[in-house]
Amino acid sequence: MPYQALSLIEFAAKYSSVDSCLTALVERRWPDGWKCLSCGGVRHYRLHARRALQCANRSCRKQVSITSGSVFEQLKIPMTKVFMAMYLMTNKQGISARSLSKQIEVAYDTAFNLLHKLRAAMSSHDAKYLLSGHVQMDESYLGGHSDREHRRGRARDTKRVVGVAVEQRGPNQSGYIHLEALPSASSESLHGMILDKIKQGAHLHTDGWTGYQGIAMKGYDHLPMKSPGGLAASHKWPLVHRAASNLCSWLMGAHKQFCTTYLNYYLAEYCWRTNRRNRTKDEFTSNSREATLSDRLMSLASRQPFLSAKKFRLLHAT
Repeated sequence: MPYQALSLIEFAAKYSSVDSCLTALVERRWPDGWKCLSCGGVRHYRLHARRALQCANRSCRKQVSITSGSVFEQLKIPMTKVFMAMYLMTNKQGISARSLSKQIEVAYDTAFNLLHKLRAAMSSHDAKYLLSGHVQMDESYLGGHSDREHRRGRARDTKRVVGVAVEQRGPNQSGYIHLEALPSASSESLHGMILDKIKQGAHLHTDGWTGYQGIAMKGYDHLPMKSPGGLAASHKWPLVHRAASNLCSWLMGAHKQFCTTYLNYYLAEYCWRTNRRNRTKDEFTSNSREATLSDRLMSLASRQPFLSAKKFRLLHAT
């Protein structure tokens, strides 16, 4: 089917009831059909009052919650509001917790927790992907303040260091990206990110910063170049500078202000959105459940494990 994003009115009509939302979750959690883990039966009933499926075998009658083991477990707000939150989160600009709380009429803390749970699911899903081939890498700095007139090199004052890695698939074409908040621009931090997210054997393009020294001994083809500094550096490594610039524009456009304590959550959302940016309206997909970005987020959230409020706040906080 052709890719075709739903308008807000169409989405609200399609998921106008809790029943329609739960039906969509069942289709995504069990795309090949539900099967009882106790007796192996496939016939089942919906228990609408409990948001559960029950095996139709009279000798079994095992019940399984539709939302347990997913991001939606223990959510106290209506599923219609949760689905609308996923739609607003995946629109062109995204949405902040403050704006979401007003749009779906929930408390700010509720909107904040929901968005971060979805971002944690994005982060967990993308953790298994590795960048390969030719990869450009550099560091960027977010938040805080800096007196750059009297500081040189990687001095960061109160800013947060963000490692930026981008696959190069053409002269000026980006592939998958990965951004990660780092404790510092030291070799320990940079090498750790490279080993975790870039496949060994990749051609790694960096500047001459000492933090990258020694990475060639760990299975990478390191191709350092001396940075000319200023605007000229963006011509040497255009892909990482573009990714960092787009990140700043997105953060300021959608969130205005953000807490650097949870910076990795925002980076996870940015990477997840960017790595799925190339689907066009002329593209065809055989899976209607993956036709739009909001559909992809629904499928992702239905399969990612539940995180308690305490655990999800601390998981990516650095």
